[in-house]
Amino acid sequence: HNIIQQNTGVNFLGYITFNYDLLLEDSLKKLGKQYHYLGVNIDIFDRYYMNFRPSILILKLHGSLNWELFSGGDDIIFKEKSVKPKYPEDSISANSYIEPGIVPPTILKEEINSEYNESNPLKRLLINQWKYAIQLLSKADKVIIVGYSFPETDYHVHRIFQIANMIRQSNSTANQTILSCIGNYTNKELKRLSNITQVKTEDIKICKEFSKLINSRILKKYLKE
Repeated sequence: HNIIQQNTGVNFLGYITFNYDLLLEDSLKKLGKQYHYLGVNIDIFDRYYMNFRPSILILKLHGSLNWELFSGGDDIIFKEKSVKPKYPEDSISANSYIEPGIVPPTILKEEINSEYNESNPLKRLLINQWKYAIQLLSKADKVIIVGYSFPETDYHVHRIFQIANMIRQSNSTANQTILSCIGNYTNKELKRLSNITQVKTEDIKICKEFSKLINSRILKKYLKE
């Protein structure tokens, strides 16, 4: 993040993560950076938000270990640390519980495809994460991908990239470029990534190791292009 921030010409939009652990948050804390999550009733492209956004935006598409979900609650509470699950010890309070607001990928597909349920606070929040992930990607000229290999089964992840680039094309926006850091890429894998993201192969750059990415000129050069 510090390398990105050093490039003053870069308008950093935020992080999109499929992980519900707190490794990203812990890393930002160590750098002395503040971050925030996206609530249900926030429009990140509202003029007020854009001018006064408080810190680094993190979109968590599968929820987070520090999002507190409790029985009967209308909202998800964002906590500083991981939420410790608390379940009833007797049948009288069987419907009373506290647990982290996370949804595994396989269940999430069912959640997204099912009928929208306004009474489910976690579902409302997650749908908003996915909605604005598309918006963020549609406005991003440069996308840096770290540690995600786009498995064939993650159809919804494929779709957010495809929809985002359809929006860019409809708005006649310049070609999006990608810097992907996820191990060794064959030409076949490069073409597969191009098909999934709808980004031309010549607009995709590959860095084999994350340590090389942050310790080399690759990232700095990419940001300045």
